[in-house]
Amino acid sequence: MDFKRLLVVIDPTREEQPALDRARVIARQLGSQIHLYACIHEDVAAVRQFGAGRGEALDACHAWMESLVRPLREAGLDVAVELEWDPDWYQGCVRASQHYRADVVLKSSFSRPLHQRVLKRTSDWTLIRQCKCAVLLVKDGGAINPRAVLAAVDLSATEGSRAQANEKILRFARQLIESESADVHFVSAYRDLSQAPDRHRLVRDWGVDLEHIHVRMGDPDDVIVDMAEQLKVGLLVIGNAGRSGLAAAINNNTVERVLDKLDCDLLAVS
Repeated sequence: MDFKRLLVVIDPTREEQPALDRARVIARQLGSQIHLYACIHEDVAAVRQFGAGRGEALDACHAWMESLVRPLREAGLDVAVELEWDPDWYQGCVRASQHYRADVVLKSSFSRPLHQRVLKRTSDWTLIRQCKCAVLLVKDGGAINPRAVLAAVDLSATEGSRAQANEKILRFARQLIESESADVHFVSAYRDLSQAPDRHRLVRDWGVDLEHIHVRMGDPDDVIVDMAEQLKVGLLVIGNAGRSGLAAAINNNTVERVLDKLDCDLLAVS
């Protein structure tokens, strides 16, 4: 999983941009390109601060975005800016990720009550479900260890989309381990004893340290959250079984169920 082309979603309604801060760190380490994307419209309250008319607002917002990237360019980073006028900025982000051919979309994420996410479409869920690339939701986190990474894998999956997600997660985890840039742990959940996975498989197939493999019985979201809190991880890497339509509204996946329960960053891998 490459991190060479980073699409960073900029929120024009906020001063703080955690996703941009994280992209700067990644780009410095990996030499990545950064593509900033923002979308405004007359219905967005922030437009009033940029100007009354469409042209005036676009020009002022573009100038504001350029001020955000000026320090990055001065530091030698490759940064571009894209600004659109569209009432549906959620879908605008998805389109931008496709035409830019992003390896990962980075977006700042702020906790919301569960009922708000279930009853109302949110940008986080739209990106998780519809982006064809990985999505990194960045938080300002509390008592976390930035070097601690938890990779959630489904050890019972041997084929299909979950097995493919496992493969991507494990390859990404191996890159982190080999670069010595993170302390990586693995977690897998099962619901009854007859489904207990073989954690030694990770040792045999991937050379993972047995002490860093945590297999627990329980619902996946509960097991993942408990382990992430116990390890105080800075990043959770998890497979994404994206859905759309009514199924998405009723049966939100594990990524969506853990999103607001943790203070760490979350990387959803399809």
